[in-house]
Amino acid sequence: MGETEYIRNKAYEILEKVTWAVDYWCNSVSGDPIELCYEIHMSRSLYEVAEMLCGWSYSEINEWDLEFLRLLPDDLYNEIEEKYRKHIEEMLKVLEVEREINEEIEENLDRIIEEAEEEEKVFENLGELEE
Repeated sequence: MGETEYIRNKAYEILEKVTWAVDYWCNSVSGDPIELCYEIHMSRSLYEVAEMLCGWSYSEINEWDLEFLRLLPDDLYNEIEEKYRKHIEEMLKVLEVEREINEEIEENLDRIIEEAEEEEKVFENLGELEE
């Protein structure tokens, strides 16, 4: 493995650490709505987010990772930052789809409940007619 490949692999390892930590933070720790949490993280640079999460007990991001990010060539840093942003965008899309599915489920449940209540009224009316 050449030096360039080693640097690229390490950069992507750090990216993976950051995206995992952001996902965990937004889904399990933050008190903010998940979408808002992701949007806040998306508004910051990859380095800023890594710095924020550095040393956090659930994050594997350390000072060495921060220094490594600082020293990356601009083109590689921009490449992994773009991957970071795409990850956040994908998570926001997933959350949107989940919200749409949940809305559809709620609408269907409301319809089912209404239909069940109507059937119950029909059976009540039938019972009254038989008397």
